Amino acid sequence: MILALLLSCSVNPGLKAQKLIDDAKEVAEQAATPDLSCDANVKVPAPVGCRSGVLKCGDLIESTTVGGESHWDDDFYAQKFCFPAGSGHSAPERVFSMDMPEYTQVTIQLQTDCKDLDLVALSWVYEGDCPGASHTIFGCEGSNKRGWDKLVIQNFQARSYLIGVDGKGSDAGPFRLKVTCDHILRPEERVKF
Repeated sequence: MILALLLSCSVNPGLKAQKLIDDAKEVAEQAATPDLSCDANVKVPAPVGCRSGVLKCGDLIESTTVGGESHWDDDFYAQKFCFPAGSGHSAPERVFSMDMPEYTQVTIQLQTDCKDLDLVALSWVYEGDCPGASHTIFGCEGSNKRGWDKLVIQNFQARSYLIGVDGKGSDAGPFRLKVTCDHILRPEERVKF
């Protein structure tokens, strides 16, 4: 209803109107998505070298942080500028690797209906291990919005990331991750005036 109203009222939307339209689409998508079952026994293989799997464009996965490892904590996140110090990340995390293509905007959406879980993306080439406090990483983005969360990463060159879902305090539970990729125009594809 809100989306239809916004679309009908905005023949040539400005940036603020476009943001309202995008937000309304996101709310409608969330409302249409089934809730996670907090009692579900999600089967996830044990992590290997801290990684529980590989993500790619178009994926929609269900997993859990239960049974994950606890390599990353508040100190790690604060040192890498992912989250502010004192955010309370002491629960196990579940980590996935993803090779993101060049000239691509990657949106990673996290649905957590049951526990307070956060989303983090670290620029790191996974070769059998994950970074610790002593490693240098190229960048880290974290988001700690409760319930539904997302990270948007724009890549102009191919880059590898580790995508982590981590709980605050002792929170561990099921989650859903959705990966959407959109093409970013290359300089030669842009219209010149």
